[in-house]
Amino acid sequence: MKGLHPLVATVLLISITLVAISIALRVGDPLMTRSEEILVFQDAKNNILTLDTAINDVVVQGEGAKRAIKLSAVGGNYVFDDGTDQIKFEMDSASQIYAEGLSNFTDNINITGLSGEILMVKSYDKIDIMNEIAFGTGNWDVILTNEGYNSVLGKTELSVTVS
Repeated sequence: MKGLHPLVATVLLISITLVAISIALRVGDPLMTRSEEILVFQDAKNNILTLDTAINDVVVQGEGAKRAIKLSAVGGNYVFDDGTDQIKFEMDSASQIYAEGLSNFTDNINITGLSGEILMVKSYDKIDIMNEIAFGTGNWDVILTNEGYNSVLGKTELSVTVS
């Protein structure tokens, strides 16, 4: 019995290797995407909780109190919404890590799964966010300032700057 010709054996071995690599990439890519999205989600939740703690500290300390925070955002978009007095975070989710239509409160953050994206919202009833600020991925310096109590609105006014 004769063995395979060395050229045929080499081509066969290379073909099997390429098929194995292709299968590994097809299986591994969705897992990597999902892992990246979970990382962005957890990072955003931690950032919102950090901001919330700082906001509450500034409000308790009274008029003129300031707090500077360094945030590192690995993905998504953050907005301080002056119209609704909310901190919002939105991220794309190709692997839909938070099911579409699912909405619940975790750590006083409303988390909602939308089609292909996730929305986190932290609302304030007694705080008036005075300016609209948006930022995305990167390292940010956030300065929160208590501008005093507005007796007409019944809210503490909070100015936000991001650089």
